[in-house]
Amino acid sequence: ASFNKIELELSDTFPATGEKEIGGEIAGKVKIINNYTKNQPLVATTRLLTPDNKLFRIKNTVNVPAGGSIEVEVYADTKTADMAIEPTKFTIPGLWAGVQDKIYAESLEKFEFKQDAKKFVTQNDIDNAIALLNEKMVKEAETKVANTAQKNIFSLDKDSVSVEVSNKVGDEVDTFNLKIKSAINVIGLSNEDVLSLIKEKLNILASSQGESEVDADSLTYSLLNYNSEKSLAEIKVDFSAKSAFNGENGGIDKKHLVNLSEKQIKAYLNGVSGLK
Repeated sequence: ASFNKIELELSDTFPATGEKEIGGEIAGKVKIINNYTKNQPLVATTRLLTPDNKLFRIKNTVNVPAGGSIEVEVYADTKTADMAIEPTKFTIPGLWAGVQDKIYAESLEKFEFKQDAKKFVTQNDIDNAIALLNEKMVKEAETKVANTAQKNIFSLDKDSVSVEVSNKVGDEVDTFNLKIKSAINVIGLSNEDVLSLIKEKLNILASSQGESEVDADSLTYSLLNYNSEKSLAEIKVDFSAKSAFNGENGGIDKKHLVNLSEKQIKAYLNGVSGLK
């Protein structure tokens, strides 16, 4: 096996997912109706009062024509979810009491409560960002080492990892930057050597039982342990293989399977050399 290291540096920007509620906003519209004989000007912040004494204000100055109506946006001083009220009728307490039944407001749709929140960096955000960049770093190493004659196994050298984060946990930001410097261990194995070793382990090379074929495309590698100082790696290899009897010592005589019980067939097959 061959042992090498690749020094890499990666950085990226990540979203902060923590949320801290800082209040809210009430959004809605009302229709101000003027059934009086004169136009009625209303300045911005004019109060509107519900039957259960919830207070709202209009956002803009308006002049409601006599015998007409006009739509205007409203807001609430109290910015809570219970102010998202259903459609209702409003009095305008700032007007003379004698015209309050003629000049009033109505809402046609439920008001909306918009929750405001600030984003902040969590430890989970940083951990996930590190894991993602580590994964990208290994993939980048794979693109840099292209050798079809051997199988390369890549491992992050955890002792060499250096992490720089632009913000700390709790900082109120929408995004943060993270940079990682690290070395990637590259362990190279000859595909032919691995296949030969597999065949030896299976006693296939000089087998008298028959012919066997290892599916080279089925080989998958996983690194169990790695000691970079001693250049020692423990690697697990999974594979698939097909075997066929040569008909001499391991063949099955079909006549021994005819008109037998399951128990008798099992007894016969258990006695066939090289067959499990």
